[in-house]
Amino acid sequence: MPIQSNVINDGARPLLLLDTSILSARAKIRPPAGLRSWLEDVAEIAHLCVCFPVLIEIKRGLYMSRDPATAARVRKVIEDIEQSDFLYLALGRDTEDIFAAMMATPALKRFWHPDPKAKHQRVSHDLTIAAIAITYDTPILTTDSDFEDIHRHFSLPGVYNPLTEEWLVEARMPIELPGLRPDAPAI
Repeated sequence: MPIQSNVINDGARPLLLLDTSILSARAKIRPPAGLRSWLEDVAEIAHLCVCFPVLIEIKRGLYMSRDPATAARVRKVIEDIEQSDFLYLALGRDTEDIFAAMMATPALKRFWHPDPKAKHQRVSHDLTIAAIAITYDTPILTTDSDFEDIHRHFSLPGVYNPLTEEWLVEARMPIELPGLRPDAPAI
């Protein structure tokens, strides 16, 4: 079933928003041990969600890839996402307001203003992802510690790192997630 854009949470299963870092780690030649099977386990108890900025970051990776093997892996990730039953969390007016407030917060400037001294310019969509998570009251699954910085200024509904099995920001509603099984076969 393709990505669903009409998000109606039945309350029976929580929503969990996948950050780019999780999908990128899953796509590596050697993904972190047990991550793929962990995502399958989580999909049994929660609705896994994606959003516009996550898809943009992944597709940007495809366009920037100079290595055919890497491009093929990224293309496969995109196909997998498009064919999955992930829920698509859309942008809307609530998200616009939250995102605008974030961009007006000087302490978060590094997320939207490039550092002219940086060797490589990084395009960050973390504020948009955070605004979407707040809009849908959805915890974020990530390996990215930047969301902890955002949480200092805007209360996030939860941030979980599956590789460390740690809630970086405790979920508002308790969610018992399965443990990572490093010995699980790669799928």
